[in-house]
Amino acid sequence: GRFVIVNKAFAETMSLPPEAVVGLDGFLSVKNEALRQERRNHFAQVSATGAPARWVEESPSGWRDYSIYPVMSAAGKVEAFAVYSRYITAQKRLEAELQAYNAQLDHLVDERTNALRQAPRPVAVCRDTRPYRDPATQKRRDRNTRPARPGLTPCPAER
Repeated sequence: GRFVIVNKAFAETMSLPPEAVVGLDGFLSVKNEALRQERRNHFAQVSATGAPARWVEESPSGWRDYSIYPVMSAAGKVEAFAVYSRYITAQKRLEAELQAYNAQLDHLVDERTNALRQAPRPVAVCRDTRPYRDPATQKRRDRNTRPARPGLTPCPAER
């Protein structure tokens, strides 16, 4: 895994000029053995399948989004890799903040919902004294023969 071409932005992540990075083994620059092995596995997968791979990784320097694309030979074999990485630590921090705000909002909504569920509800059943036409017989009847539907007329105490 030697670097053939690198851009200035990548070289700066290694605190070197681009020409000093060319020729270095990319895996040896990774100090963490587990992280190094994980990267080797991604390259092995791309080499075996010929399909690009993408992953997000956290390292001591921050979060990075990696994409690996195989460079195929005329014979159809993977002969090199094009690797793109983006530094996404600020994005990850904002995502974490947003998750914290969402959790806080969910908590506030739950608190308010529970308070509303536990609040006593006033119930008033009143009789409407106005005459009405019975839907079954179309005759006028006195409303005192049935209770009013709640909310249609105010109770005497509310008048």
